[in-house]
Amino acid sequence: MRNIFSKKAKAEHRVLTHPERRLPIRADFPRIVELQKDRWHLNEFSEETVRAELQKLQGYSEAPVRVTIIYPHKRPSRLKGKPHRLAGQAQKFRDSMALQMPDIQWHLADGLCERYKHKRVKVKNQMLDQALKRRQSYVYNQSLQVDPFPFMDPSHSGKELFVLFDDVYSQGTTAVNIINFIEHNGGHVLAAFAGQHVYRFGFGQEFQYIQQPDKPFSTQTAFVNQLYNTGQIPYLAKIFHKAAQKSQRAKEFTPEQCLEDVDRMLHGWGYSLPTLTNGECFSVQRYLYGALTFHNAIKGVGYDGFIKAFSGGPYREKPSPR
Repeated sequence: MRNIFSKKAKAEHRVLTHPERRLPIRADFPRIVELQKDRWHLNEFSEETVRAELQKLQGYSEAPVRVTIIYPHKRPSRLKGKPHRLAGQAQKFRDSMALQMPDIQWHLADGLCERYKHKRVKVKNQMLDQALKRRQSYVYNQSLQVDPFPFMDPSHSGKELFVLFDDVYSQGTTAVNIINFIEHNGGHVLAAFAGQHVYRFGFGQEFQYIQQPDKPFSTQTAFVNQLYNTGQIPYLAKIFHKAAQKSQRAKEFTPEQCLEDVDRMLHGWGYSLPTLTNGECFSVQRYLYGALTFHNAIKGVGYDGFIKAFSGGPYREKPSPR
């Protein structure tokens, strides 16, 4: 009997799939909303952001509207049966949003969990190579879902609305992974909220955005590949080219050749330079040259170390243009 009911339970929700490669975050995705420090009192920008994003979507500006809150958390079985530390914070966030915007139905996606525990708390596991090569995957556990979650119904159709909640944002890797997963399966993530703060891993005011800006960070000679003329990529060309001067293999490379070389390695792991988050672009510099953190000193790997770290990815690498 247990096996019969187990099979039936699995058939009661649709199967979600993971994108094979990272997808770009839309250019107009709003900046991360940092909640006020006095514990879950939402600022006026919270409602303004949600309302503005709803106005962009045809047919969603009037009630009734349902928004589901997704938050990164592990299955209790991965935490020795204990609830994830973010679960209580997410519940408070849902209740606060419901009070501020009562015309919207606010639900939690408690049943949508990370499949693996990557132990990113350790500093070495937060380095750029570990963050990109240990991409999160997600699984749905129906027994954990309390609120209605039509997104998982086998007969579900239409676009389901979501917001992302996390306590802290640093490189934006976790955020873009879960946004990619939801939107790959037909959902639409309106905005992202930080319960505590956003680490200042970015450039100027751009640190509050997950995606790279849609304008070049620095002005210089345009590259032949037009994709390299946007976002933080011109800046990356500068620091990769500087690092390549100490490489026997790449010291004669032009800045664009350095980008092509790096892009080919990232392609093997399902990424490309344009799909890196704003925070990941910022982390490239400390990964190449090293940096001092709150915990210890990080030794830079240099240009050759970067290429070595990202060689041999599970996907076929781009052919060299030379």
